[in-house]
Amino acid sequence: MGSMSSQTVTEGQAAKLKTNTFTKTGYYFTGWNTKANGSGTSYSDGAYATFYSNTTLYAQWQKYADPVITFDKNDGSGTTATQTVPYGESATLNTNSFTRAGYTFSGWNTKADGSGTAYGDGASVSPSSNVTLYAQWQLNTYSFSFDANGGTGSMSGGSAAYGESIQLPGNTFTRPKYTFTGWNTKADGSGTSYTDNASLTLTEDTTLYAQWILITDYTVLLPDGDNITVDPATKIGSAQIGIQSGSTIPEEKQLQMSVNAGTHYDDDAQCYRLRNSTGGQLLFYVLAYKGNEVNPGASGDIVVLETADSDTVFAGFQNRVSVTVGTARTAGRYTDTLTFRFALV
Repeated sequence: MGSMSSQTVTEGQAAKLKTNTFTKTGYYFTGWNTKANGSGTSYSDGAYATFYSNTTLYAQWQKYADPVITFDKNDGSGTTATQTVPYGESATLNTNSFTRAGYTFSGWNTKADGSGTAYGDGASVSPSSNVTLYAQWQLNTYSFSFDANGGTGSMSGGSAAYGESIQLPGNTFTRPKYTFTGWNTKADGSGTSYTDNASLTLTEDTTLYAQWILITDYTVLLPDGDNITVDPATKIGSAQIGIQSGSTIPEEKQLQMSVNAGTHYDDDAQCYRLRNSTGGQLLFYVLAYKGNEVNPGASGDIVVLETADSDTVFAGFQNRVSVTVGTARTAGRYTDTLTFRFALV
């Protein structure tokens, strides 16, 4: 591109050639030649030359090398391929694929310390020579918060930089009938556990859930080994059993009962029999709890009367167990007591 006027010189006398003013995009000028393809006589720019006839000098050009962009992870990890940009053209930078634990990629810079020319990820660039771009990293800050997880009260969280160790404040949450046992990153305690006032190093935003254990405190009515007296006239006996109102019962605990009466099941009579301690006499008896017949099996076997659920954990539960005895089919006396055992298991 461009134009240059001809130059008149004296035949046989050395003269200084004009300085080149031609340009060619993507190329640089290397001198002159008497042949367009460079196969003739060469002259450098501004050289002294002697001519004996009219001569045309052809500009000679060398293509610039396409700039290569090298990407440096700069304390990160991973690999990113180099990028070649046609000389004199612009191109969009390759998207960053480097990573660095605890840091967020913030762009590129021609200096590792960020003091050079900055470029955003995917920016348009027009390099004129090879260049190295260094990944720039911003240290992450993470937040932490506290969850009462069934308790009451409030606690302020905070934040800390990645890798920074902080000491947790003491728990101030409360929960009636529960004891605080520490913190966990999962509400159900299946995550990472921390004790109260423990040191914590954050690697992500974290919620710490208070962990609680129920303080159990309950009384079983009609304790193990007590008797229910059977009225000889009505042949019925009953007692209120269960867990004292206002108790604290672990959920899923079972109120169990067994009967110690030397019993066996009589297939013919389809009932339970009680042997008199003086020998020989058999009485059948039927047990009921909350009005429903209960079958405890043979002597000493256990039957589950009730299972604590979320509604009875703090309220307790109390109901009546009754026993009815019938007349024996053979002569003799009958006993008027049965020994019951109750337990919360």
